[in-house]
Amino acid sequence: MPRPVLQVIAASTRPGRRGIAVARWLQQYAHQHTRDWSATVSRADAFVFVTPEYNRSFPAALKNALDFLSMEWADKPVGLAS
Repeated sequence: MPRPVLQVIAASTRPGRRGIAVARWLQQYAHQHTRDWSATVSRADAFVFVTPEYNRSFPAALKNALDFLSMEWADKPVGLAS
């Protein structure tokens, strides 16, 4: 199955627009630890998260790790053990 392709479209032609800079920034990770995390998630076909429960939810560190990547998680099955 081919990987999904994300097209980023800057929807303004106005002189002085800021959308082009934002579009170029999207998914360009600045830190090596983020690029390493992206590579780890990208090479997997599925995930099982083993996580403790904090305040009837999952830990903030896991939420951050999930939220920071978007394309890498696409169309991958997930299991949860808590």
